[in-house]
Amino acid sequence: MQIQEQIKDYFTLQPDTKRSDLEALHKRILKLFPKGKLWFLDGKDHKGKIVANPNIGYGLFTIKYADGKTKEFIKLVSAPTRQGFQFISWALTIKTIYQRLMQKQ
Repeated sequence: MQIQEQIKDYFTLQPDTKRSDLEALHKRILKLFPKGKLWFLDGKDHKGKIVANPNIGYGLFTIKYADGKTKEFIKLVSAPTRQGFQFISWALTIKTIYQRLMQKQ
């Protein structure tokens, strides 16, 4: 299944109010990273057990370790919670994300 399809399926499982917010936020973030890598993590481990909340990742960030090794990882994560949304960023400050979101209105 393609990532866009997984995200769309995930959105359809959400209550109407959260779904519309998720879709609007998703579209807005895609405008920030139009060519960025898109990720979807369903929150399940290799055995299919739920170990985390599903989340959507945007962009690509290379983590550089002290031993010289590198690993590609998500630049910005959007994860819905019971109370709203959680954002995690490894390469952008929250101020930068907020400014970019406001510029794209």
